[in-house]
Amino acid sequence: MNEITEAIKLENYPREKNEKKRPIGNAWHSDEWFSHFALLYIKYLDIYRKLEACYDQMIQPQKRLDIRPTLELLIIRILEVKEKLIEHNRRPHSVLVHLDDVLMDLKMDPKVLEVPVPRWLRDNAQPDEHLKILNLEEKSEEKKKKKKGKKKKKEKTKDKDKNKENEEPKVPRSIAEKEAWYDKIIRDNNIQEEEEVVEPFAYEMDIVMAIRLIQKNERGRQWRQRLLKIISIRRKASKDAEMRKRIKEGLEMASDTEKDNRATLLVQKRLKGLIARAKVGKMRQEELYFLGMAERPKTLEELKNSTSEKVKEVEASRKRRQEEIYKDYKESIAKIKDEIKANEEFDLKDQMLDERMLWIIDYRRDHGGKLPKGVPEFYKRLDVEKPKTEEELALEEAKKAAKKGKKGEKK
Repeated sequence: MNEITEAIKLENYPREKNEKKRPIGNAWHSDEWFSHFALLYIKYLDIYRKLEACYDQMIQPQKRLDIRPTLELLIIRILEVKEKLIEHNRRPHSVLVHLDDVLMDLKMDPKVLEVPVPRWLRDNAQPDEHLKILNLEEKSEEKKKKKKGKKKKKEKTKDKDKNKENEEPKVPRSIAEKEAWYDKIIRDNNIQEEEEVVEPFAYEMDIVMAIRLIQKNERGRQWRQRLLKIISIRRKASKDAEMRKRIKEGLEMASDTEKDNRATLLVQKRLKGLIARAKVGKMRQEELYFLGMAERPKTLEELKNSTSEKVKEVEASRKRRQEEIYKDYKESIAKIKDEIKANEEFDLKDQMLDERMLWIIDYRRDHGGKLPKGVPEFYKRLDVEKPKTEEELALEEAKKAAKKGKKGEKK
């Protein structure tokens, strides 16, 4: 709550600083507004994280119901502040807001700007009724939009049909007519067609065209080399395959040295590959440890004594306890409703009827025997403002007199 009060003070800071009592929009420049809203945005995000964690881990359902509205209002305010940040962004017409300078001034980590998804939205243990209402509203809005779209399409098709009916059918021109029309334009404007003289051994080109030609030739050369390599590899492979086939059929005999060489090569390849992969994996992991991008693996004792594991266990146990208490809370509400209906239903009905009857009698007495227009007036009977006491009136008069005295002194 202290942090929320601090954020509210920060919200009111521009009004306090505006000593000349000008409109607040003219008091500060866009950069000042940006830094003000950036600070507010970071503060509200920090409060939201703490409040959301408190709401998630709280066991009592009544307290959760009290915290929920403030949390929702906080989310709405964060969105409003983000909109203001985009409005006063240092990069105009950009949705991306950079808060690196503000984070450097506050000496905060960039993780502060990560907005976590509320955990109650991911939790299916306690269904939220207001979300169902929101979904229904969204569906109704989608239906309305679809109906409007269909109406617009129908209107457009009708307009097109009318235009088609009014338009005369176009007859395409023949080639002879087009040629005659072209010759007429040339004769009227005295246009003389100049013949372009091109030298047989000269070819003009831009730098871009020259680069493209060089690239094209280079690509062709590279592909030709690749193809030659592939052909040589395939020929070698086919020769080896033929040799193996001939050895298997018994037409030729393989020497012992060739067999030993093949076996040793195969073993060497496998072993070297395994050793190289293991070495590269170790080097990569050590680099990650050095840069702080990964944590060193913990021992069994460290895992047992680690606070993060204990925190996870406590959170899981609290969530289980929360679900149990929520079920008991719902059941107890249903039981109390049944008890009230069984024991106090008729007494409450009689009491409410007596209240309404007395109100009707008083209404007729005050309004010359007229009956009230409806029951809603019964609920509005307490909305009448109470008359001010003598002390309150005296205080107001003293304040007015003090204001008049200050104005006279200024003059």
